[in-house]
Formats: sequence, C-alpha cells, structure tokens
Amino acid sequence: MMVALATALEVPLRVERVRGGHDPDIYTVPGVLCPRVTLLYSGDHYGIIYPRAPPAENSSHQAS
Repeated sequence: MMVALATALEVPLRVERVRGGHDPDIYTVPGVLCPRVTLLYSGDHYGIIYPRAPPAENSSHQAS
C-alpha cells in the first residue's frame, strides 16, 4: 500500500510509528536518504510531515 502511495504521489515517502518501539520505521522508499514526506502512524490515523515551501519573492519590488 505504501509503495503504491509513494508511486502515485511521485514523492519519496517514509512511514514511522508515533509511539516508537523497537522498530519505529514501518516503510522508507528504497534508495532515498531523506524522504520528502513522512507519515506518522498512531494506530488510529496518519499525520503528515513535509517541508514548508519558502516564502515567495514579492513581485512588486523590482531591481533598478
């Protein structure tokens, strides 16, 4: 299921358990050191963690 999600979204993906344990990492896309999106699984639902986009440049300021 996670492979299908990562493929459909075309985003490197990691899934981890919130409560830790001996093996907190459920799935990490192969071949990627730092996946772009992490899903935190709590047993009831998934939380999504992803980097925030940098603020856009203000287009009203132009170089002279």
